[in-house]
Amino acid sequence: MQLLLVLLSSTVCGTLCGQNLLIDFSSTTQDGGPASQAGYQSYNAGHEVTADFITRSYSAFGTTIDITPDWPNTTDNRAQQMIDRGGGNDANWDNANTDLNLVTDWLGIDTRTGNGGNGNWDGVTGGTPTFMTLTVANLPAGTYGWTSYHHDTENVHTNFQIELSTDGGNSFVNLGQDFYMSDSSPGGSPDSGTDGGGGVLVGPDADSLASTVNFTIDATGVDEVVIRFAPLSGALGNAVHNQLWGINGFEMSPLSDADEDDLPDSFESLIVDANPTDAIETIEDVLPGEDFDNDGSSNAEELTRGTSPVEADSDDDGLLDGAEDGGGSWVNTDQTGSNPLNADSDGDGLLDGIENPDLPHDSDNPATQPGTNPNEA
Repeated sequence: MQLLLVLLSSTVCGTLCGQNLLIDFSSTTQDGGPASQAGYQSYNAGHEVTADFITRSYSAFGTTIDITPDWPNTTDNRAQQMIDRGGGNDANWDNANTDLNLVTDWLGIDTRTGNGGNGNWDGVTGGTPTFMTLTVANLPAGTYGWTSYHHDTENVHTNFQIELSTDGGNSFVNLGQDFYMSDSSPGGSPDSGTDGGGGVLVGPDADSLASTVNFTIDATGVDEVVIRFAPLSGALGNAVHNQLWGINGFEMSPLSDADEDDLPDSFESLIVDANPTDAIETIEDVLPGEDFDNDGSSNAEELTRGTSPVEADSDDDGLLDGAEDGGGSWVNTDQTGSNPLNADSDGDGLLDGIENPDLPHDSDNPATQPGTNPNEA
């Protein structure tokens, strides 16, 4: 999927071109910061310093873009995180791509009730989420690719939900709860190596991490775009390193759409080029509602979810992309709840495709019929 994402994010797009929006969140009060990543514009603030979390302006897309973080359902400054890790933790990151300054620090949330948050939340009705929003204002009308980084060089690792609003926060679309913040230092409480989190990730670059998030945004040119984050705190363990959450930074780049069907040209070109002998010869032949790879997920749905429009099983786990709805709950083989971009959604060492709780455990063939659930380690 990295090829698809690179193709989408590098598209040139006429009047929206110019400097893309690359933001690095950097702490001014920890580890001698701010540690600003080269090539990014920095949003600098002090850890738990409410007065620092203000609207800041940046040059991108030929105009001025305003960025505002907010914690809309808590007023306690202790929930407002701006963490920068020290050299001991940073040494665990493979800095071959020289992006340590991007992942060493993050803006985020402390969900613990003793630190101003609303406590653990299971993603449904158990508990109350602690939200953080990023409001992006003054975006020119168009379709944009969003990439955000969620990594801690220490031990924080947390599942989280993302919701997107393109009408100024009046309504939100839930993009799912299968997003994950990764860590790169062994140990922690809980430990990602033993609690189903999948263990540490050390690089060699932020773009290669499974925790890196990609989706598209259709901006109206009038309304603000609001991205709302909510950690599934305590889901992997009722302790500190599963009760914090953060975002290191993000990138936004405009995507061209010559035929104005809400599918970026670069995305459509993947389908055009996939089979030189079929009847799909131009981007106009690629339709949002069709399902080119016959995986049960339309071309438009593949774009939104970040799955491949030309590979029926994007993560090679034995399940079609359309069956993996990402909801986190098994319904049947056509709605598995698993993540179409993670071959082992629950991090238990078994491919999602062989886990089927509707089939009994086969003691003679446990490797092919374990009788387990792909959403439960």
